[in-house]
Amino acid sequence: CSNKELTSKIEEINVENTSLRTEAIKWRQRANALVEKGNRHPEEFKRLQLEREHLAKLLTAKRAELRKEVKTHIQQAQHKYKDGYDRKRKGELIYKEGDLVAIKRTQFVTGKKLASSFLWP
Repeated sequence: CSNKELTSKIEEINVENTSLRTEAIKWRQRANALVEKGNRHPEEFKRLQLEREHLAKLLTAKRAELRKEVKTHIQQAQHKYKDGYDRKRKGELIYKEGDLVAIKRTQFVTGKKLASSFLWP
């Protein structure tokens, strides 16, 4: 997934999340209105309480599902980024005993302005 694809997926999920929130708000308003009416009839009040619990369970299930989906998308994107990085990265150098190597000089000595920057064997 490219960065653009991820942002588009995130935007889609955000749009879906906002639509779910507005839908939940509508259901809460409807449930509250029905509860006000249900106070007049105990049977209707019980039915509304059950409906409210059912809607709450549906909302939490949908939220958990969306979170899992987002988590998998993020993991896939991170894996693709890691693969791309690893493909472009050089492998480590493996030296054997007895190989001649040049060591970069890290300690500067006075009077060595024109000296080589590597220490040779």
